[in-house]
Amino acid sequence: MKADQIGDERGVLNVLRCLRTASAFVPFQKIVCLVFGHIQKARLANSSGNRLPVLALLIAFVAFSSAFTSLGAVKVSTATGGNWNAGSTWVGNMVPGGPDDVLIVAGASLTVTANASCHSITFSNNNANMTTLTVNTGATLTVTAAVTCENAAATNTSVLLQGPGGYITCASVIVGGTTTPTPSSSDFTSTLTCTISNLTVSGSVSVKA
Repeated sequence: MKADQIGDERGVLNVLRCLRTASAFVPFQKIVCLVFGHIQKARLANSSGNRLPVLALLIAFVAFSSAFTSLGAVKVSTATGGNWNAGSTWVGNMVPGGPDDVLIVAGASLTVTANASCHSITFSNNNANMTTLTVNTGATLTVTAAVTCENAAATNTSVLLQGPGGYITCASVIVGGTTTPTPSSSDFTSTLTCTISNLTVSGSVSVKA
């Protein structure tokens, strides 16, 4: 085997190793720089004119890019809320999608007017104001993981799920147990009130102190 072929194959292996170990915690721009650095090295080492290793690097990068974009992000509601499918309801003006984890700020009021989905929903504990999530008639909010109502260290928290004719499906529901009250002997509560017509939980419902 020629030396340039060995160098090219090592370049391919280096990129594949980079893609395998990369995660959502690694900035995508850094991964781009690493991959294109290896592509450039492959070109410089490839004196034989064999373009197959370079093409292999590009194919690996494209495959990783597609997988990377499918990873979810955390989408945070504004303090007031609004329609779920409106960009103005969310910090950064980005509506949540199926892979995204949603954080709804305490006191916000959100309305699902059409079918929507996300990975998880957490109702935050940043203040004592009630958070309201309304699902309109005929609309379905699909949550593939948990719906979590956080408790707070020094105040009560409350969430209202409502909507005659609306649907929420999720894997589990967790109420409280996310924060240790201060002082430990205090008696703060986390309350979930559900008046929605259809709530389907495929897994467990946990109520914690």
